[in-house]
Amino acid sequence: MARLLLLLLLFLPSCGKAPPPPPQPAPPSPPSRLAPALTRPIVTSYVASLLDPDLPKPESGPSSGTGADAASLRRSEAFAQKYGFKDFAEYAEARRRVMLAKLAWMKREIANSSGGNLDFQIKMATETILNPDATGEQKKAATESLNRAMKLKKSLESPSAASVVAEEDIALVAEFVEQISRAEEAAAKR
Repeated sequence: MARLLLLLLLFLPSCGKAPPPPPQPAPPSPPSRLAPALTRPIVTSYVASLLDPDLPKPESGPSSGTGADAASLRRSEAFAQKYGFKDFAEYAEARRRVMLAKLAWMKREIANSSGGNLDFQIKMATETILNPDATGEQKKAATESLNRAMKLKKSLESPSAASVVAEEDIALVAEFVEQISRAEEAAAKR
């Protein structure tokens, strides 16, 4: 009898109550960082390759999906090997890593140089918009300034593909950023 009474006491409070809500999914975790992949020789070889007049055009590379012919594939492979890469796929991966690291570095530079300035712009624009003595033209200009500053701040704070780059790769590319930029400009002119 005591057992029955104990069971009733245990189950009685749950009668008529809704079941507990299902557990909420965990917030998405930030993407994990890539392992460091760049070295000084890889970056210097990449920079040198950009200055080579035989640099394969994106549309002629073996991975462009255009059904590149065997001769184009051999040229791309030979080009990559000329700069110490095993094959064109390894060269393309180094290029991707350098580009991502450069983007991550640029994003940080912009954030560092304009972070406080953006907050100041947002504050000043907000004050102008809320100021009852401001003219319609001043409020319109302040609204445009506020929108630009908020958009830039959001883009600087949001994760991107560059967010997964290894810190070591970013630091290495930062040392070569001027050479990389000059070589990219020279390659684009050809």
